[in-house]
Amino acid sequence: MYGPNNRFRPFCDERCKNMDLGAWASERFKLPEQLPNRDPDFEQS
Repeated sequence: MYGPNNRFRPFCDERCKNMDLGAWASERFKLPEQLPNRDPDFEQS
């Protein structure tokens, strides 16, 4: 199932691959947003 010869790595099979892609496309998975520091005394170097 999960081995070097599995063409769907890192997924177990095509179904899992498509489910993961669909979750990203429908925005069920999201990366956390980093908000800018709004502190006026904050200095970026």
